[in-house]
Amino acid sequence: MVKGNPFSKIKLMPGSGDDIFKIALNRAKRMETKSPVRWSSAKRSITVTQNYIKTLHENIVKRIKESIYSVPKIDELDDFYRELAYVVVNMDDFKKSMGKVMACIKILDKLRQEYLIKSRRIVDVKDAKKLRREYTGRVYSVVKSINEELIRIREYQKILKKLPSIDPSLPTIVIAGVPNVGKSTLVNAISSARSEVASYPFTTKKLTIGHIRLEPENILIQVIDTPGLLDRPLSERNKMELQAILALKHLIGIIVYMIDPSETCGFTINYQFKVLSEISTYFKDKEIVIAINKIYIFDNKGPSIQHILKDLENKSYQKIFLISALKKISIDYLKEYLVSTIRYDVLKSTK
Repeated sequence: MVKGNPFSKIKLMPGSGDDIFKIALNRAKRMETKSPVRWSSAKRSITVTQNYIKTLHENIVKRIKESIYSVPKIDELDDFYRELAYVVVNMDDFKKSMGKVMACIKILDKLRQEYLIKSRRIVDVKDAKKLRREYTGRVYSVVKSINEELIRIREYQKILKKLPSIDPSLPTIVIAGVPNVGKSTLVNAISSARSEVASYPFTTKKLTIGHIRLEPENILIQVIDTPGLLDRPLSERNKMELQAILALKHLIGIIVYMIDPSETCGFTINYQFKVLSEISTYFKDKEIVIAINKIYIFDNKGPSIQHILKDLENKSYQKIFLISALKKISIDYLKEYLVSTIRYDVLKSTK
């Protein structure tokens, strides 16, 4: 089973303290005693009030706890999602907000116990109503005191839920290259499963994620293109963008860097080489395979293929493939190399 975003199952905190309180209050008011009619007025009032106290408390505390407990323990996550989480949210503030809310839960627990004890001394309906009003006011004050924290928690949760669904435990092929070089086309060309689309922090573009299943070993490989990420020099990124991109280093596998020799993508070969050089610097421990794409439209107006190949070899890039992702020219050769390399690495690591 493919794992994904560990934050995807977070139960969002309600919009505000007022939202939580109003829903809980309505449910508490609907509570009616099941006590027999023959019971005395005092006994009935005690039962009604205790049901009210328990219902109001339960509906507030339960909704808050469900939301907070649905957040995975950040520091126990894999490196990829832990690093991304720290980049996209102010983790210190997130933890501090949840801590303050949980401290208020303890106050609500004490209020529940205090007023259940007080309810035993109720003598009539008037006494019961007064106690319920008093309890309600104190509960509301506590909930109101954490309103800002509840709102912040919800906003952080929404950000975390939007992280891409990537399985860091799977061997991964990351497709890189400048815009319009054919990355998503290559993902679809080498993937055997229908591609998925996911968001990634600090880019408005969507990632395309495909999968390849190797038989008979039943090895699943994920293939990811990187629009808005590994498509321009990393030196041009701000600190937050760069940290989000570098989280990709925690994915196990190979980087395929695509080059458009025709320059119809809108970027010169020199610019494409600059992007490649910076990716190589930041991802030193990753194997980088070069895929020279769009060979079917290459017209020799730009640098010759031989010149490009020579430059790549001089830069110590050894695995170079001439392909057309659109026409599926030599895709099988590229895919076979990627698959055989990953199969070897996976089987070697399991011995």
